Amino acid sequence: MRAQGISFYEHVLTASVSDNWRTVRDSLVGRVHKEDLSVVELTTAPREVIWQVFWFLEYIGAPVKYVYYRPESYSSEWLSRIRRSLG
Repeated sequence: MRAQGISFYEHVLTASVSDNWRTVRDSLVGRVHKEDLSVVELTTAPREVIWQVFWFLEYIGAPVKYVYYRPESYSSEWLSRIRRSLG
């Protein structure tokens, strides 16, 4: 979506890290330019997607700012998608 010189990209991600990598790459490379300021809202984004977005923006050379909305409280349950046994 583009209005008044502002572009907004929203994508549905899958459980596939490689598919998500391609989605992030295709949504940024060729669309975002060095002079474009990117604002990334990362409140609920998976970690690997956050790293991918920042990596591609650095690769492009585009300035970036981020927005994070801190929750009122954190759950006591494990929030990561992949649970690993520590025992």
